[in-house]
This record gives sequence, C-alpha cells and structure tokens, in this order.
Amino acid sequence: MTPEIITSFGQLFTVPYIFEILAVALVTGGTYLLALSSHFQVMQQSSYRTRAFVRVAVTGKTRVKDRLRLVTTLGFLTFLLFNFALSFWDHNAVSFVGFAPMLGFFAWFIALERKRIQKVPLKNTARMIRLKILTAVLTFALTFGLAVAGNAVAYAVKDGSVSVGRYLFVTLLPYVLPFVVCLANTLLLPLEKLLARKFILRAKVAIKNSNAVVVGVTGSYGKTSVKNALAVMLGKKFRVLATPASYNTPLGISRAVEGGMDGVQIFIAEMGARKVGDIAELCAMTRPTIGVVTAVGKQHLQSFGSEENVRKAKGELPQSLPENGYAVFGEDEGCRALYSECGVKKAFAPKIKNVQVGAERTTFTLELASGDVECSTTLLGKHNLQNLALAAAVCEYFGMEKWEIAAGISAVSAPEHRLQRVQSANGVIIDDSYNSNPVGARCAIDALMQFDGRKIVVTPGFVELGREEENENYALGKALAVCDKVYAVGLHRSKPLVRGLLEEGCEKQNIVVVASLEEAKEKLQKDAKDGDVILFLNDLPDAYEE
Repeated sequence: MTPEIITSFGQLFTVPYIFEILAVALVTGGTYLLALSSHFQVMQQSSYRTRAFVRVAVTGKTRVKDRLRLVTTLGFLTFLLFNFALSFWDHNAVSFVGFAPMLGFFAWFIALERKRIQKVPLKNTARMIRLKILTAVLTFALTFGLAVAGNAVAYAVKDGSVSVGRYLFVTLLPYVLPFVVCLANTLLLPLEKLLARKFILRAKVAIKNSNAVVVGVTGSYGKTSVKNALAVMLGKKFRVLATPASYNTPLGISRAVEGGMDGVQIFIAEMGARKVGDIAELCAMTRPTIGVVTAVGKQHLQSFGSEENVRKAKGELPQSLPENGYAVFGEDEGCRALYSECGVKKAFAPKIKNVQVGAERTTFTLELASGDVECSTTLLGKHNLQNLALAAAVCEYFGMEKWEIAAGISAVSAPEHRLQRVQSANGVIIDDSYNSNPVGARCAIDALMQFDGRKIVVTPGFVELGREEENENYALGKALAVCDKVYAVGLHRSKPLVRGLLEEGCEKQNIVVVASLEEAKEKLQKDAKDGDVILFLNDLPDAYEE
C-alpha cells in the first residue's frame, strides 16, 4: 500500500509502514556511516577541533569533501532516474528500485576508501568510539525522520509520481553528514572535557609530588627537535623523562607521565598551542622552572588569527616561570620581543661560529658562558645548530661541563621526518616531511644545496597559514627555483608555488605537478639517477589530500 492511497495519516504509523521505514533507515544510515570513515579520520587529525574539521571537510578543496559529495550526487541522480523512469509500475515496489544503484555507488566508494594508503590511520580510541556511536544515533534519527517526512508528503499530495520518490530526501542526507559529525563532536565536548580533566589532574599531581625540575619547550617550530636534543644531552648526566614524539597537549603530557615520575630528575615537556591561552594551561599543569622559546613565526595562523597572537601565546611560557626561573630564547624578532618582556633570569642561545659542513658531519664552535667548545653533529641545516645551541644553554644551566655538552651534541640524531638523511639506492634522500613552515623550508633548501649532485624537491607547499598561505607558497616556489627539478604535489594547491617557480626562471619541463605523494614517488622511481639528492619537503596530513 502506497501513501497516496491510504485514507488517514495515522496509517503511516502502522506496523508495516514503521517496519519499512526502520529498514530504510538502518540500511541507508549504516551505509552512510561506513562512508564517513575519512571524516572521522579528519576529526581525529584535527584534534577534535570542530572549526579545523569544518575548514578541511566542509569548506576546503579536499578529497574527503569532494568525493563524498560526488558519490552523493551520483546516488541521488540514479535514484531519481530509476524511480521515475519506472513509475508506470507498482508504486510501492518502484519506491525502492533506486536504492540499488545508489547503494552500489556507496559500496564502490567505501571499497576505494579502504584501499587508500593512509599516512596516519584512524585510531579507534575510546573518544573516537564515543563519537562514532553518537554520530550513528544522530544519523539513524535523521534518516528515520526524513523517511517519515517523505511518506507524509506523499500522503498529503496524493500523487503517484511523488509517492515513488518518497525516499528521495534520504538520498540527500550525506550532503549534511559532515555537520552531523560536528554536532556529535560538540555534544560530546562536555563529557570529553570531564574525562580529560581526570587524567590531567592525575598527571598534575604526579608532577607536583615529584622532585623533578620541569623544562618547558615551546615555539612556532623547532620545539620537538630541541626537546629531543635536551633529552639526549641532559640524559648523559641526569635521569630524564621527556614527552614522546610530538605529544604537546594536556592529554599528551598526561600520557607521558602515566608510567610514574619516580626517580626522574628532569621532566621535559613540549608545549604546543593553537590559540592564546593553550601554553598558559600547560604551564599551570606542569609548573616549569625553565622555559625555552625556540622561535616565533608564521605557523598555524589559521587557528591563531594573527602573528601577534602567536607571539602572545609563546610568551605565556616565560611569563609563567617562577622568580627563580630561567628562560632561553632563539634570536628571531619575535623571540627578542619576548626576551625584553621577560622578568626572570634569561639568555639567548649561545653564538655559533666556525661552521664547517662535511659529507657526514658538521663541525662548529659554540660560545658557552664557560668558554668556547668544539662540537660536531650529524644533523643537517643551520637551524638545527641553533636548536643544539638552545639545548646547550639549558645543559650549562644544569651545571654540565663543556666536554659533556659536546659529547651530548655528538650523540643527538635527527628526529624522524625532520631533515633526516637517508641513503637510497641512487643517492641521498633528505626527509623533512614533518609539518614544514616558511623558515624551516628555507633551512631545508640551504641544507640541500650543501650536497653535490642533481637536486630534486618533492613538496605540496604549506597549509594552515590562513591568509598568508598563498603568498608563502608563491615565495617558496621562488626559493625552489635553484633546484634542478621540483615535484609540486596538489593539482590546485600547488598553483602559487608553480607560479613562483616560473617567475623566478625555472624551466617548465623541470616542474612536475602531481595529484598525490604516491604519484610523485612513482614518477621519481623512473626519473631518479645515480647521485641525486631528493628533498621531501613537508607532507600534508591525509585530511588535506585533494
């Protein structure tokens, strides 16, 4: 029985109709949830920040947004075509015909998504499971509601052509599903804050009750490198605990101290920020005595809003230090401004001189307060020498001798994906694919130019620079014109970069625009020659793939 021939609205809620609508809601809603896998991944990679998720999955020119919209459009059009083309048949049966090709398109889409190579796979953490469950409930409720609404409209109009398309509304739902994920994330936020507070308070008590001296490290870039260098160098003399990888949020720091602080003499906490107040929150949690500000620059401008807000955020670390605290600063303009405002004992990174870049190691002289010391390192790039100098200033504050500092510097290796030198079959690969920025990119290019051989760069440019993004990518293109060949990743995103390359005189045949990193690697395998030096400069998260 179809809606146009029933005699009362109440008949829409009889058992047969309710069973039919439930079946439609369960099948289509379940399919849509499977199709949202990439959106859940984006939410996780956006640190569950709704605005960041919207920028990528709703308004950005990204694969995750475009492909869902494409398959939804195909599903809608085929549903429309099949149902109305066959409307001369039994209306009740025809109402479901269009679901077959529509669900087929989504099955194809889901299969493609599962085959896609993920740089950072989705992790089904407890928080992600909660998000999926609530999204499933909301999706089912919306699907059920749209199915009921479609039947109600068909009953009210009492027209056969409307009756066969009574589930058309359901096929349009995927257009708004990213907003459903946002809604679920927002609704869960109070609960997530409550759960996180428990872990953070536990970590705060553990740090407070320990005898460890806390060193906070922040900066627009270089903070992970400085933290890792400090952990190695101080570890030569003290028992050190440092936050692993790039754990630089309250929960990340909480995980670092889960194993306990017994016997730890120095705790090094990397401190990240996306907005003003984030560093202050981390300082209240860890109560650092020593603070290191590596640099203040153009990083995460989309979330900060301005360079001034970046400076304010980084300045929260030295402002939080106690009267007997000690602060060490890099030497860029932003750090100098923070240095002048700092009210505790402070210093700039020691001066570096007599730099000699070799094939395997770089030697240099460090001007410590206790005198000059000769050092050598396997790290690439002048900025890494600055990072080592910052770490050396902290080591000297802890009373380490010059020779101990030099030995520690010699033992420091490159963090993964941060100007990491890898020997390949054809030559040398410089892996600087982690979260590049304008200053770091230029340092990486300088490091590349120290090598002999043909110089090749693979890069998608920069993201998360807000209004500065296009200009910075254009400037990067001009800087890369000194290279022999550039693989620009991203058919749309790479346009400013390519324009900069061409305007700086790079020949068109030496610029290869590719859709993805995988395509770039495939072309490189055919193009690479003995002696080549290949720089992988930045690698966008899965969320930003076009």
